[in-house]
Amino acid sequence: MKNTAFLIALAALALGFSACEADAGSFVPEGETLFDRSGSYALGMDIGTGVRMEGGAFDVDEFIAGVRRALRNEDESYAMGMSVGTSLRMNRVFPDMDEFAAGMRDALRGEDETRYTMAQAMEIIAAAIAEIAAAEDRRNAAFLEENAARPGVTVTDSGLQFEVITEGDGPRPGPFDVVRVHYEGTLIDGTVFDSSIARGVPAEFPVQRVIAGWIEGLQLMNVGSSFRFFIPAHLGYGERGMGPVPPHSTLIFEVELLGIVAEGDENDEFTGF
Repeated sequence: MKNTAFLIALAALALGFSACEADAGSFVPEGETLFDRSGSYALGMDIGTGVRMEGGAFDVDEFIAGVRRALRNEDESYAMGMSVGTSLRMNRVFPDMDEFAAGMRDALRGEDETRYTMAQAMEIIAAAIAEIAAAEDRRNAAFLEENAARPGVTVTDSGLQFEVITEGDGPRPGPFDVVRVHYEGTLIDGTVFDSSIARGVPAEFPVQRVIAGWIEGLQLMNVGSSFRFFIPAHLGYGERGMGPVPPHSTLIFEVELLGIVAEGDENDEFTGF
């Protein structure tokens, strides 16, 4: 559904919103905040409009039940609602479920029945995203400022922060070398989003084909070294995020440089990491 896909793209930018009183059926984990009532209604309205445009029978109660289960990370059911709820949970969006359902029901009846026009709903969501982005920037900036003051942490001109865990004595890779590494990536709250260590298989790639923080950091390491990198969003996945990494996220990587495999091709294009 075009509108539903658009909502998911917007939801991927959202990491929380102003706290308010939740309805009895809403679920907000400890440390997270509730999407406000207007924003929750607008989210539901956006999805409901997309469903109405697609046509066909649709049970809102079953959909909402699936969203509730997915937000609580319960058993997989109610496929469509579960899919949306899972996406919202991954991006730390916890709507007021009564308002979310109301927005869907009104939108399914037609735009004449909704509290807002679609343009107004999009403005509400956009305003929420802007506020959330600013708050997330402040949270990550505060973390990096505090982290930079810790003993043993070095800050480069680009803003990359790192600390040496183990210093190796092998050669340093250049930007076009292919390296073999073991690594684990976490967010500042400790959430692991990627790990070659967990997979049990080292990763191999040309240095210049990864994110900017890795490109710079790898060239500071000698083979045999283990470093911990603290990568600001502008050297990572920026305003968009990627997969399980929310927008505006500081990335923490523990990296062991196992070896230089081969000289890479300087014409390789960036593919992301």
